[in-house]
Amino acid sequence: MKIILSLIVGLAAIGLASSEAATIYTDGTGETINSASGTIDFVGAEVTNTSTDLVISLKVDGSVGATDWGKFMVGIATTKSLGTTSGNGWARPINLTAPGGYGMDFWIGAWVDGGGGSQLWKYNAGAWNNIGNANQQIGTYATGKSLLTYTLSLSTLGVAVGDTIYFDAYSSGGGGTDGAIDALAKSSQSIANWGDSYTSSGSNLNSYSLVPEPSSSLLMGLGLAGLAVLRCTRKNASIVRSFKNPPAPAGGFFVSRFKIGHGRTSVSAGVPHPPSGAGGPPDSLTKVFPPSISHLPPTLQTPRLFRLHLNLKLKSGSRCPPTPLLFSS
Repeated sequence: MKIILSLIVGLAAIGLASSEAATIYTDGTGETINSASGTIDFVGAEVTNTSTDLVISLKVDGSVGATDWGKFMVGIATTKSLGTTSGNGWARPINLTAPGGYGMDFWIGAWVDGGGGSQLWKYNAGAWNNIGNANQQIGTYATGKSLLTYTLSLSTLGVAVGDTIYFDAYSSGGGGTDGAIDALAKSSQSIANWGDSYTSSGSNLNSYSLVPEPSSSLLMGLGLAGLAVLRCTRKNASIVRSFKNPPAPAGGFFVSRFKIGHGRTSVSAGVPHPPSGAGGPPDSLTKVFPPSISHLPPTLQTPRLFRLHLNLKLKSGSRCPPTPLLFSS
């Protein structure tokens, strides 16, 4: 029998992690008028935050080390100010309109040639101002595929945990009037000609909500809890195996102090129960197995895969906490 320790693995992973899981954004490929060997064709992006920074990572479908003339930009509407729905820090033909009529108030402009570099622009009092850099890092996410990462201070953006920002990313050429050859939030072709104007809005605009970073004490506690429950689960798993495929003596057999009927168990709506006429009243099982698995995805609600909550008193006298597990025969 295969035992899938879904909760335990999740807890252990959380205990070993140091930051929130990234939010994933995807984009179609091959939809640009010029892909520059894939280097200005977005595959997708990952966005996350710590307690102090917003981190945006852009994936392109090629190596910027081999073809390096592409330019990369990100427009952000924090909604902390009206921003502008017309234009950006580099004066490219690119616009952004967020819900509520808010416009772009921050702009990242970056290049990968000549060693690479980036600028961070802020819109204030009707004008764009270069206020520093966007801390660009160039790496890879797969062989021959570049990852461009930008780290912005939350205090610089004027946002905090609980806020939602709106953004889009763009790739382009080196000409001052080159437009959005690829737009991350639009899965189809964004423009037909290099100098065409493009506006990110509605369904062609991404959003990201800033989430709290788990504290180190919480991470440690979850990690230790995961390991403790794992030890307990291994003890209980052997009990459940004997329940799933028990010997067939006359009468019943016991799992600790819970009497279970003899013979193989049957399954109804994903909940195991004794066959009709077997030893052990059905209600003895309800103390161990809750009667509903409606919270599981429909694909898991099958007669051969079901959820068990174990709270068995072990022969040693120790007691394990309720442990969600997935078992398949």
